[in-house]
Amino acid sequence: LASSQSVLTKNQRDLGVALVDIGADVTSLAVYDDGKLVHVASFPMGAANVTNDIAVVLTVSIAAAEAVKRAYGSALAKDVPAREIIDLQKMDARARGVVPRRHVADIIETRMKELFELVHAELKKISKDRLPAGVVLTGGGAKLTNVVELARQELRLPAQLGLPDLSRMDITEGDVALKLEDPEFACVVGLVFAARDHGLHRERSHEGVKMVFKKLVNYFMP
Repeated sequence: LASSQSVLTKNQRDLGVALVDIGADVTSLAVYDDGKLVHVASFPMGAANVTNDIAVVLTVSIAAAEAVKRAYGSALAKDVPAREIIDLQKMDARARGVVPRRHVADIIETRMKELFELVHAELKKISKDRLPAGVVLTGGGAKLTNVVELARQELRLPAQLGLPDLSRMDITEGDVALKLEDPEFACVVGLVFAARDHGLHRERSHEGVKMVFKKLVNYFMP
C-alpha cells in the first residue's frame, strides 16, 4: 500500500491497475479499479529465491550468486547471447570454472515465470486479468534486467517499471533524490507520504516530515 502511494498515478488507479512489489522474500500485489483499492495479496517468493536458485545450481555462495544475478542476470534467456560466458572465480575466489550466461538467465526466467503465474492466477480469480492500465512492477526485484518484458509476456498485460514520484517531496540534495528514484525505495518513500497525509503536514509538520524522511533515508541507505 505504501508503494502504491509513491508509484501509482491517479489515472492508473482510476483506469484499473495492478501494482506488483517484488521484495526479497515476499511479493505483494495491490489491485486498484475505479480509483479504489479492490484487492491485496502476497506470495512467499521474491528476489532472494532467484539468488538461492543460482547459488544451488552453480554451487556458489549466496554472495556470489547475488553478484552474478546483478551483473549478468536476465529474466529472458532468449535475449542473452548463446556464446557469452561468466568466469565464476571473479565472483567468488573459491569458485572454479565458467558458466554460460544464458544458463543463468534460464534459472532466473524459470523462477520469475513461476512468480508471475501466481500473480496471473490471483488476478484471474478476482476477474481483474484485463486491467486497462496493466501492471506496474516495483521493489528491488523489479530491477532485474528484462523482468518488465517477462511480466508483459506472462501476464498478457501492459507492464512498466514503477519509480517513486519524488516531485511531492522537498528534497534539496540532488544525490539523495537520484538514489531514491529507484524501485527499491518505493515503499520507504510511500511511508513518508503516508506520514504526511495523516497529519504531520499541519502547522509544525514541515520540519517533522523532513526529520522522518531523513531518518528513513539514513536507515535504508548505506
